[in-house]
Amino acid sequence: MRILVGVCIIALALLGCYLPDNQEQAVQTFFENSESSDMGSDEIVTEGIFSSLKLYASEHRLLVEIKKTLISLKDPNYRGVVLPVSDYNEEYFNKFFLDLGSEQSKDLIKLFIMVKNEQNNNKFMRIVRWLYSCIEELYSPDIKYSGEEGSPEYYRNMPRPTAYQQYLKVKRYDYNRPVPILPT
Repeated sequence: MRILVGVCIIALALLGCYLPDNQEQAVQTFFENSESSDMGSDEIVTEGIFSSLKLYASEHRLLVEIKKTLISLKDPNYRGVVLPVSDYNEEYFNKFFLDLGSEQSKDLIKLFIMVKNEQNNNKFMRIVRWLYSCIEELYSPDIKYSGEEGSPEYYRNMPRPTAYQQYLKVKRYDYNRPVPILPT
C-alpha cells in the first residue's frame, strides 16, 4: 500500500511539472511536443495555402487541427459543444488568416497553443467555435451591414468589420471562463 501511495505521489509530481505556468512555457511545451513529427517545429512551411504566412511546422499543424475541429463541430450528431458549426466554409477560414498576415496569425496561433496545452478539449472546441463565429461575421454574405444591398436600416452606421477588428475581438475573449459541462 505504501508503495502504491508513493508511486501516486511521484506521478502527480511529474504531472505537475508539465502544467504550463505562463504563456511562454505553454508555447515552448507545444513546440517541444510537436518535434516528434516528420517535419521539425523549427522548419518553415513553404508549401500550401498558408505558405505566405511563414508558419513553423508546429504552427501549421495547429491550424490544421483547428480546421479538423471545425469540421467535427459541423457534425449534427456531435454533442460536445452548445453551438455546432452548421455552415463551415474553409475559404472563410483560409482568407481570414491570409488577410491577417504572418505576425497576427502567429499571435492568434499562440493563444490557441496555450488553450490546447491545458488539455481541456471542451474549452478548445468552444474557443475554436468563437474564432469561427468571428470569421463568419466578417465574410458571410448572409450577414448584412450598413450600406450593403439588402441590409436593414440601422439607427447608426454599422460597417462590416475588418479582419484586424475580428482579430482583436478574438484576442479580447475571456479564455479563462469556465466551460459548461453538457449532459451526454
